[in-house]
Amino acid sequence: MKPKIALYYPFLRDGVRGGAEKLFLDLKEYLGADFWVGGMDLDSWGKDKVATDSFVNRLWSTPGEVHYIHRESKIPIYRLLKRHLNSLFNPKLKNLNNYDIVIYSFGNLFFVPQRLSKKVIQIGYCHTPPRILTDKLYKIDSKYHTIIVTIIKSLAKLMLNIWSAGFAKMTYKISNSKNIQNRTFKYTGIKCDETIFVPVDINKYKFLGQKDYYLSYARLEVDKRLPLIFEAFKQMPDKKLVIASGGPLKSVIENDIQQNNIQNITVKGFVTDKELQDLVGNCISGIYIPENEDAGITQCEIMSAGKPVIGVAEGGLLETVIDGQTGILIPANPNVDDLIKAVKEITPEKALSYKEAASKQAKKFDNKIFFEKIDRVILNLLKSRDN
Repeated sequence: MKPKIALYYPFLRDGVRGGAEKLFLDLKEYLGADFWVGGMDLDSWGKDKVATDSFVNRLWSTPGEVHYIHRESKIPIYRLLKRHLNSLFNPKLKNLNNYDIVIYSFGNLFFVPQRLSKKVIQIGYCHTPPRILTDKLYKIDSKYHTIIVTIIKSLAKLMLNIWSAGFAKMTYKISNSKNIQNRTFKYTGIKCDETIFVPVDINKYKFLGQKDYYLSYARLEVDKRLPLIFEAFKQMPDKKLVIASGGPLKSVIENDIQQNNIQNITVKGFVTDKELQDLVGNCISGIYIPENEDAGITQCEIMSAGKPVIGVAEGGLLETVIDGQTGILIPANPNVDDLIKAVKEITPEKALSYKEAASKQAKKFDNKIFFEKIDRVILNLLKSRDN
């Protein structure tokens, strides 16, 4: 008999369409699993957006039912509190006992897995321990008084302990990269049972040609170093940049473009799958330089289209991009000049020379490999439970 599987994602909110969401939608489609969401922003993820948003379309149109625990609040502080309280006390969560397997997305703070029946196999897929409580906690030091910093760090330790306790009670713990396996152990002392790198649909992105632009489709956030990318192309008016994403910096960047009459940068916002495939397939090179990225799907998608990646020598990109063969890794903690130098080096002619190696490297991260490993984990855990 086919096992009954649920996926649990802590929240789906406005403006977030990233690798973690994509991965769990991949799992929903492949496993035919029911998709449970803690907090759901129905204004952004509701069924009425199916025709215009490829992420929403995949959520509601692929096999498996969709359930949400509560509706997201628009008030930031109350939103976080509401998520946490619902993850602890909402009676709807008892329905997870009706499944053989529950696969959780770990990476967000206000999320505590339920105490389910021992018959329910709980798998934790870890994108990262909450970074605001770990490697990014240092950023508060220069902003606040010493006493405030001490209080914040004490609270952060408490909240990280709550997160760690939830992850520790998983039947099986998976990290999305060696980078996260190491980071999880460093900050929590928890050893993941296995690393299964995030899946990439390498058949989705193909080399379609070469037009006159470079492409970025990371979320418009500081952590993705979008301000650095934007500034670099402002200083290179002869190089075109297309930004195909959204996020908190979208209005800031659009206002800057309008006020300064910037002609070489275009912000398209979130686009459909078909539009993104066309953009990736026709760019000169993709640019992806996030701050110590957990694993990263974007760079693998770019390579699967035979396009070089202008990346950064940090995090998951060190596990995926081969510097000088499938792209260029600019130095860790880069500045604008580092990126400008890399863009100027990846000329249209140079980009074409990376095509074969990039495509070959991307095959190592094919989603078929990911699903084979997930199938093996599920089969082994079911056998162990039933014996």
